[in-house]
This record gives sequence, structure tokens and C-alpha cells, in this order.
Amino acid sequence: MNYKLVEITPQEHDDFVKSCKYGEVTQLYNWQYVKKNWQALNIGVQRDGDLIAVALILLKKLPVVGKNLAYIAKGPAMDYDNLEDVKGVISALKQFCKEHKCFSMKMDPVVDINTHRELLDTINIMGAKHQGLEKGFLYTQPRYYMICDIDKDEKEVLNSFQPRTRSLVKKSMKNGLICEKCGRDELPKFAEIMKITGERDEFTNRDLDYFERVYDSLSKTDDVDLYLTKLIPEDVEAFYKNELKDIESSRNRINKKLEKEVSESKKANFTNELEVLDNREKRAKDLISQMEEHKKNKVTEIVLSGALLTFCGEKAYYLYGASSNDYRDLSPNYLMQWTMMREAMSRGCTSYDFGGVTGFTPEDKVYDHDGGLYEFKKRFGTYMLETIGEFDIVIDSLMYKMFNTALNLRKSHLQAKKKKNHKRENNQ
Repeated sequence: MNYKLVEITPQEHDDFVKSCKYGEVTQLYNWQYVKKNWQALNIGVQRDGDLIAVALILLKKLPVVGKNLAYIAKGPAMDYDNLEDVKGVISALKQFCKEHKCFSMKMDPVVDINTHRELLDTINIMGAKHQGLEKGFLYTQPRYYMICDIDKDEKEVLNSFQPRTRSLVKKSMKNGLICEKCGRDELPKFAEIMKITGERDEFTNRDLDYFERVYDSLSKTDDVDLYLTKLIPEDVEAFYKNELKDIESSRNRINKKLEKEVSESKKANFTNELEVLDNREKRAKDLISQMEEHKKNKVTEIVLSGALLTFCGEKAYYLYGASSNDYRDLSPNYLMQWTMMREAMSRGCTSYDFGGVTGFTPEDKVYDHDGGLYEFKKRFGTYMLETIGEFDIVIDSLMYKMFNTALNLRKSHLQAKKKKNHKRENNQ
């Protein structure tokens, strides 16, 4: 069989990625415009004249030495079930590296390691260096993802959620909040709550410029939407005024029952119900008071959560998400997730990617700083996908070794600096 590199058009590129089982949003042609300070080239690989793989290859030239580092983010898009094709594509990519002065090329396809153990042997045979199967956010991309199967009707998808999550989703739809698809002009609102989220959850945040690049790049092919969950004071006030009427009606109903002769156990149950109603009433009145204050201050909306939802063929991705510190008990994130999942289903998507997790679960009994991500995402009927990880096609071994030594030193320095700053903050 004859494998060779070929030039392809942007349309041919995206058509292949979107129809490929292992195609990912980071391999779409326009993703190159998201990445700043990288050169990008798109290529195809043919087998006996048939297109069997495509790749969006990012190139970064190292200063002084003049050689390139190459990276295929979550790719290339191809059939990883066909090991002969994997060999042929890697050989073609080696050729690409030599032609473009690349000392190394990194790849990290989203392939399930549990069904592709033989792929590791094939990669090793081809001389690529596999970077291991560790848990945690140790690699360029997460190794573990939480995926929800949405290839069913809405009722089935909702029923796949954990019981409490179903309740919170339904509750979130009755709190007077709205979750809507928004235009580019509202990206600054999203960037602002991303900043709040980063500070709260202690992660490095992206700036507005980055989110604008994501939106501008993927919106060209209708592969991105911005969603914001908003509290509209006037609407929330109206909702909770109706809530007070419902509470009063329920209280009257229970009091009438208590006037009758009932058993002590039923009397205790009714008393408990009245206590619940009292708490609901207190919360409703408190929210009404807050909404009146917002209206007095001319506040017309408060953004509580937001997300960039992206698409690649039949796959949907919760790519970036954020939430404010306000009104979290109104469950804005649950409303947002369900709204986006319904949108993905309406577009014919069969999977909804909640994004990466460390891979640690409570059963591992280890401290996981990012364990909350797993706890939140598993509530939505997801399964955890363990990928094959990343591997490097090495062309210049000496340069590769020098680069990784410098990279590891930089990482160690940054980790030590972060640890020192964290210790200083705790001592203040």
C-alpha cells in the first residue's frame, strides 16, 4: 500500500474531520486562528489515492536553532482501529517533519486506551515515544474526559442524570432565570465571570482576546455558540411573588388537615411540611427584597454563568464554562448545561463532552485539588473516557532531549514559585 502526503482544501479538511469517528474540534481548519504565535499547516494522507487521514499541524520555531516543534492537537483525524493505516500515517508524518525542519511532533488523539491497547505497541514499533498513562493534569491535554451519550430523546437523557441533578435541573427552570444564546458583543460578560471563576477555583485564566479568537474562528462555520445564564430582577421578583401565593395556599391546605383528628405521626409530618414552607417563604421574601433593591439601582440583568459550546460534526463540547459567586442556590449552571445539551440534541449531536478531569475518583483515595470537576460532571449521566495519551515522533534526538530538559526546568521553577506564593498567602 502506498501512503503519501497531499494538499487538501479547507472544505475537504473539515468535511473529513467532521465525519471521522476520531475527529475533534481542535482539528478543524479554523482552529489554527485560535492559536497565537503558532504557524499552521493542514495536510491530508492518502492510501492508494484515497484520503484516510487529515491533520491540522501547529508549528513553533525555536529561537537561535531555527528548528520547529510540531503539534497535532487531539489528532490527527483518522481510523485508529486500522493499525496498518496508523503505521502508514506516522511514516507520512515523519516525512512531513523532515521536510519542515521539525525536531519533534506531538500527537494526543482522543482514543479509548481500554479498547486500543494494541495501538500502543504499534506506536512503539514506529519509534514514537509514548509519554505514559498517568492520572492528573500532567500532559498537554487532559487524558480523561467526561462524556454524556445524547443519542436519544430528551426524556431519556434527563433520566440518565443522578436523581438530585434531575431535581436541580427542573428547579433551575422555575427560578425566573433565563439561559440564552448570545452574540459576540456579550463576550466581555463571559470573560468577566471567567476571571471570577479562575480566582475562586485557582486556575490560570484566559483573557477576552482569547475567547474572541475562539468565537471568531469557529463562528465562521457555525461551530461555536456563547450561552449566558442571566438573572432578570423583574422576572425573578414576579416568580417569587407567585411562589408566595403557592406557599400560602399550601399552608392553608395543611392547616385544614391539622384541624381534623389525625394520628401523631401524621401531625408530625404536617408540622414538618409547615416548617419547610416557612423556610421557602423566608427565602422568597428575601429574594423579592433583593430584586427590589436591584431594580431601585437600575440593575436590569446579572450574569450568573456562561459557556462556549462548540461542535465538530456529531460531537458537542462544553469547551469553557464559568460562574459567578452570586445566587448559586438558584442553580444557574444546571439550567445552562441542560439548555446547551438540548441545543446539541437539536443539532443532531450524539455526544456531549463535559471536558477534562484528572482521572482520580473517590475510590483512589488520594487528594485531588480538581476533584470537584469530576463530582459535578458525573452527575449528568456521563462516563469517563480514558484516552491513550500523548506521544512524540522524534526526528532530532539531541534537540528533543535539550528541549525537554529546558521545559522540565521551567515547569519546576513555576511550580516552586506557585507553591511559595501559596505558602505566603496562607501565612498572611
